[in-house]
Amino acid sequence: MTAGFAFPEISVWDPAKTAEGLWLILLKATRVPPHLGILADGRWFTLDINGAKVNGDGERLLQAVQRKKIPAAFVRFAWPRGLSKEKAQDLLTEIFSVYQPLGETPATCFSPIRDFCEKIYGEQYRQPQFVFQLLRQLEKDGLFNEVSGLHVANKNFVLPHYDMQAVRNSIASAKLRAG
Repeated sequence: MTAGFAFPEISVWDPAKTAEGLWLILLKATRVPPHLGILADGRWFTLDINGAKVNGDGERLLQAVQRKKIPAAFVRFAWPRGLSKEKAQDLLTEIFSVYQPLGETPATCFSPIRDFCEKIYGEQYRQPQFVFQLLRQLEKDGLFNEVSGLHVANKNFVLPHYDMQAVRNSIASAKLRAG
C-alpha cells in the first residue's frame, strides 16, 4: 500500500496565527478522509455537500472547531510572491464558486484546493489526487512553513493513505446524515 503523509512535528494550534496567512485546514483530521478547506487571511473556503462556501468567517469556523472539539490540522502554505491578500481571496472565490455540491459531480473537497495550488504554485500541482499527495509535493518544494493541531493527540500525526472509494463513501455518508 502507498504511504499517506507523516507530518513533521505538530505544534499546538495558536488561534492568533491562523488569522493571517494561507492555511490548508484538515477538519476531522483523524477521520479517513478528512474534510478540507483553505483559510486565507481569516476567510474560509470549502466545498461540501451543500456547495461551495466562499469568503466565510474563519473566526466562526475556528470557534466551532474549538467548541465541538473537532480534530484539526493546520498547514501554513508559503505565500506566493506578488499575490496580494485580495487577489488570493478573489482567486479562491472564483475557483471554489464553479463547483457543484459534493455528490453531484466527481469533484471532492480537495478539487478546488488542487486547482488553487496549481494556479499559485505551478502545473505540477495538477497531478495530486489526494491531500496526502499534495502535502508531499508541498514539502518537497519547501512550500509549507508550519503545521499545528487542535484536538490531535499525537505530535507525530500521520494522514493515512486512502483511495477514491473512501472519499465517495464519505460523501455518500454525509449526504445520508444530512437527510
